[in-house]
Amino acid sequence: MERQAPGVEENERPSEWLRALRETRGAYEALLRESGEVVVAAYRIALARCRASERPSTVPTVREVRAAVREVVGDAATPIPPAASVVQDCAHNGLLVIA
Repeated sequence: MERQAPGVEENERPSEWLRALRETRGAYEALLRESGEVVVAAYRIALARCRASERPSTVPTVREVRAAVREVVGDAATPIPPAASVVQDCAHNGLLVIA
């Protein structure tokens, strides 16, 4: 599945994008569809959080991406991929992550 490029709001107004994601029914499913993989969707959330933080950053940590996976899947029964797998998936998709 081909990934779509992040939208303007996601890049330029990450706080608003994150809020809309939380408040819009079906938004996580749409994000997962757009992203093609759960780790890519989670990375996008983690990166938006980094950009929206008090001290903005452009590279999320593995821990931040793993936390975002839980948000994307929304089901406590679904296992979160191990850190090594997240690093590998990010690298495979050309996404920088702090291990």
